[in-house]
Amino acid sequence: MGFMPQTRIRSVLDYAASSGLKRVALVAARDVYGDSAAVTYVASVQKLGLSNVAIVRYTAGTLPSEADFA
Repeated sequence: MGFMPQTRIRSVLDYAASSGLKRVALVAARDVYGDSAAVTYVASVQKLGLSNVAIVRYTAGTLPSEADFA
């Protein structure tokens, strides 16, 4: 991994919260990187008082399809 997903996820969610956004979602691959991102996402959403509207996981190495969003 070039950078740790925890840092990037926290940064994006901090920015969303400071910008007044309330509803957020995560799209992440089904792999170790995506697992780490999802754990950090859930903890950060709760800590910041944001509303999670979706967590979409897709097969690593492929693009998400419409079925992944169903």
